[in-house]
Amino acid sequence: MGTGLEAIKTKNYLEIIATEIGNLDADELKDGFIYLNSIHDGDFNRTIADSARAHLTELSLLYNRLYSSVENYKDNLSTSLMDDRGKKGLLQLKKNHENNALRLLLRNDAISDRVRIGNGRLQIRSGSIYQKAQTKIGRAHFYAPQKWVGNYSISTYSFNVMIIILMSVMLYLALYFNWLRKVIETLGSLKTRLKKE
Repeated sequence: MGTGLEAIKTKNYLEIIATEIGNLDADELKDGFIYLNSIHDGDFNRTIADSARAHLTELSLLYNRLYSSVENYKDNLSTSLMDDRGKKGLLQLKKNHENNALRLLLRNDAISDRVRIGNGRLQIRSGSIYQKAQTKIGRAHFYAPQKWVGNYSISTYSFNVMIIILMSVMLYLALYFNWLRKVIETLGSLKTRLKKE
C-alpha cells in the first residue's frame, strides 16, 4: 500500500469508501456489498476494488432509474397543471408560491464545493433537506425534516417541542429545589478549602 503519509491517506480513503458503500447499502434497494468488511482490513486487493466498482456502477444505474421515474412523475404533474390552468395560470401559480431565495437557502445550491471529506465520510453540502439524519441520538443536520431516537423517527418540530418542554421542566425543578444556589455554595466552599491548603 505504501509507507508513511501515503499509507495513512490510503487507509483513510478506504474507510471512507467502506462507510459510503455501507450507507448506500442501508437503503436496501440492492443486496449489500459482500466484501464490505474486507475494505476495512488489510485484505484490499484488485478483485475487491473491481467488485466495489461494479457494485457502485449497479447502484448508480439503479439511482439513475429512480431519478428518471421521479422526473417523469414531476413532468406528468406539470403537464396536468398546464392542461388545467394553461401556461399563464401555471406561471402565475409558480410566481405566487415559489420563493427562489428560500429555495437557494434550503437546498444550498449556490455553493461551489457540494461534497467534501470530513469526519471519516463524505459530507454532502447541497440538498441537505432531502438527506436522512446520520445519528440515532436526536442529532441531525440543519433543516432536517426528521430526527431519529433509536429506531424511532420523529418530526423535527415535535422533537424540538419535546426538548423545549424537557428543558423547561428541568429549569423549573432547578429553581424549585434551589439547585443553582447549592452548586454555587459548593463551588465556593471548594475554592475556600483549596485556598486554605
